Amino acid sequence: MRLPGSLAILALLIFISACGGTADRAGVQLAGAAGFDVEQELPDAKLALPADGVQPWEALDGQGHVLPSGRGSSSITANTIFTPGVELFLSAGDAVPNGEALRLNATSTNDIAYAIYRISLQDQQPGIVSIDANLLGPKSRYYVGVSNYGGVRWEWNGPFSDGRIRLPVLTDGNGNYTSEFGNTFVTVLAEAGNSLDIVGVGVNQYDPADAIKPSSPSGLALTPVNGGIELAWNPVPANDIAGYIVYHSGQPFSNPHAAGVKRVRQLEGAPRHILSGLSARTYIAVSALDFGGNESDPTAVLNALPLAGSPGQLMLATDMVSGKLNQAAGLVASGADLYDWDLDGDGVFELTDDASGSQQAYTGASGVIRPAVRGRDALGEAVALGSVSLLIIGNNRPVASAVADPQSGPAPLSVQFTGTAEDLEDDLSALEFAWDFNGDGIYEDNTDLLQPPATDYIVDGTWNAKFRVTDSEGAWDVDSVAISVGEGLGGWPTAALSASSMRVEKNVPVSFDASASTDAGGGITNYEWDLDGDGIFSEAGNGEAALEGQPLISLWWSEPGSYPVGVRVTDADGHTGTAGLEVAVTGWRITALELPVEPVNDIVLLDVHGSPALFYYDNDTDDLLYVRASNPQGSQWPASTLLSINSYTRGKRSALMVDGRPALGFSGTGAPGLKFIHASDETGGSWGSPTTIDPTSGSTFYVDALQVAGNPAFAYRDSANAKLRYIRAADATASSWDTPVDVDTQDIPGNFCSMAIVNGNPAISYNLFNGQDLAYVRATDAAGSSWGTRVIITTTSNTGYYTTLAVVQGAPAIGYQLNTGADLMFVRANDADGQSWADPLPVATASLAGYSANMLIHNGIPHIFHHDNTTAGMMLSVADGPLGTGWAEPFLVDGDPDVGDGVCVIHLGGRLAIAYYDNPNSDIRFAIQY
Repeated sequence: MRLPGSLAILALLIFISACGGTADRAGVQLAGAAGFDVEQELPDAKLALPADGVQPWEALDGQGHVLPSGRGSSSITANTIFTPGVELFLSAGDAVPNGEALRLNATSTNDIAYAIYRISLQDQQPGIVSIDANLLGPKSRYYVGVSNYGGVRWEWNGPFSDGRIRLPVLTDGNGNYTSEFGNTFVTVLAEAGNSLDIVGVGVNQYDPADAIKPSSPSGLALTPVNGGIELAWNPVPANDIAGYIVYHSGQPFSNPHAAGVKRVRQLEGAPRHILSGLSARTYIAVSALDFGGNESDPTAVLNALPLAGSPGQLMLATDMVSGKLNQAAGLVASGADLYDWDLDGDGVFELTDDASGSQQAYTGASGVIRPAVRGRDALGEAVALGSVSLLIIGNNRPVASAVADPQSGPAPLSVQFTGTAEDLEDDLSALEFAWDFNGDGIYEDNTDLLQPPATDYIVDGTWNAKFRVTDSEGAWDVDSVAISVGEGLGGWPTAALSASSMRVEKNVPVSFDASASTDAGGGITNYEWDLDGDGIFSEAGNGEAALEGQPLISLWWSEPGSYPVGVRVTDADGHTGTAGLEVAVTGWRITALELPVEPVNDIVLLDVHGSPALFYYDNDTDDLLYVRASNPQGSQWPASTLLSINSYTRGKRSALMVDGRPALGFSGTGAPGLKFIHASDETGGSWGSPTTIDPTSGSTFYVDALQVAGNPAFAYRDSANAKLRYIRAADATASSWDTPVDVDTQDIPGNFCSMAIVNGNPAISYNLFNGQDLAYVRATDAAGSSWGTRVIITTTSNTGYYTTLAVVQGAPAIGYQLNTGADLMFVRANDADGQSWADPLPVATASLAGYSANMLIHNGIPHIFHHDNTTAGMMLSVADGPLGTGWAEPFLVDGDPDVGDGVCVIHLGGRLAIAYYDNPNSDIRFAIQY
């Protein structure tokens, strides 16, 4: 099937968030890119690297590498090896030509569609991979995989909702991304619910001879827009620029590679970008990257505060994805009041303040043209950027067509293939032909014929034979014909699985239905179930075997969690198909660690690369210990690691990740001072020796950790000298520390101190021992080197216990206990800096609440975990709205007697996770919400 290029209509709804974005996702690193640590999702598809070979029309050099053929189009530079979307190597799913582009449609529930491209690099390696694609719909996205032959795997990147991306592959000379024949492979993959036109794939070779870093971009300017910041800069005037790296952080930074500094997940090709999804002041810098992997110095770090309105929206439509030189290409934009147009894609808006929304793209040069539009409202505050990719060609592609007789039958099956070819410029004698009978992408030798000798198929299966026609200028076309071999002639069955509910409470049955599974041949003959996600179906001993043969089953679970359920269907030929779902059982999944020692309630919880980790000390020996769960659910915990003897944890927020490794601030029983210990590896399997970072302090209590302007920092109470102190590392790796700062020295300050970044600067909430008042102080600079005057928020008798500071809707807020009566309270500032405060609000007053209070903002709503001495349970109080002006009745997370003291809370994989003390069993419990 082919889509006529002249009839293809694109409707791309482009939101401002699609032009940037700040969300990082869990997964893998950008392929081979040193310094590009933006995390990615992995596609569900499991693809093996293709087996490479030599095509009949190819020649090898002296090293056995395929000699690259000439290319007729360009995308990034004249040296870019560009492959039009239609010139794929292999594909799966709904992938059909659309002019010079290839359309991927993955619209079914469990469908995927992908195309693999083969690029000959001879003895070189890919430095940059670029994709030009037009997304068909506002929510479509895709993944890009690059063949890593050194690691024997695909390196996946994405998902991307931007159709024009550039990915660094090899930036330091280490790695092998080509096959033994010198070819690299690039896959573009769409999962269910996504559709796009692949206009083309570009590859630029890595240049190891270039060791000179490029010049820095100049003229960086930031413009606040609704929900984001628009960036513009001057392009670097060099021919080897691969693209630009956009760095951003909620805190000032000088080193763009410091912890806490984020970057846009792909290189930006144009000198303009919108960072979207922002609400707070953001610090931004831009650098340039060349094809040798050399990065320029960053620009000066600028900052801006996004506007608060709704983001701009933009719809851009074009009536073609490819065409001839000077062919009319209409562009229609809608959704904004005014439009600025870059009609030739050179990064310069030639036409501004257009109210019509209708223009013609420039098509006077061959190659990829990327016309762009900037839409905005009348005030210039709601802004969105959008663009499309058009491939302009000077030569018409030939048309290939193949038929087979017969197309199905039992093995051995003899098939006669016949091809036809047409070309507007060449006659038949100038065309070359090739056949790939088994559909592996490597064409057979001696098949330059329209009708090759009959081919015998002796193995059952479906074989997608291909017929390729190439014209005198190297343009080619492929047609496929499916050959079904076997008794059933139905190929492989398609498994379909549905559930009566995807989210249920404990012990509520869920019905699973696989009866909609289909097979075009002899029908489905068996159903097998996998209930534990191990990939083994009808396993004996766990209930799976008893369900074999049943298309309808019912399951329920007694514990909260995410539970995978899979089905495998088998047809009359023995072919199988699988499908799976994951059901969430809501509630808190509670796990007792069953520690062999007796811990105390000074517990510290930390997210260490997706799995929970705990710091605690042994009440009998004063040994400081660390343990990280064996899985992200925290349901299995190995043996603990000894960190230090005669040492205490001194604050439930005293740990943090430093340079990608866990670290802790703590105190010792013998030597005074604040101590610091840092893991030697990413998971905490081994540790360095503790160092004393503030030897001048006495016994330290209530240690609170935070990343401040890219470096780790601690606030703590110096009990011996009756001071609230603050110390920050001199660098992002904590190899040295600045001089401690006395933040407050009056009224014995620092009990229950809690730290947060408030309007760009660190701030601390704490209790004053003299008078038992609730106090707050904010630094006057982003690093915390100097501090302002403290604010006494409330002097109500015996207040300010267990303070927990967070930013709530742009202003600091504190959860705390009013110890008289044991009431849990909440108070929020009237301004962004915390100089004026509203009246405190009661959160939980019906019982002895608020012990070990710990607040976290979850899904925009304040949540406070606390221990209740009346119920003796683990409690959660949730605000009625984002401002915390009203609170629901406390929720009992764990109702076992005398649990919940020392509770600490983190976000873990987007879920709430807590650890707390189990007093009757002298143990620690971990709980995660589903």
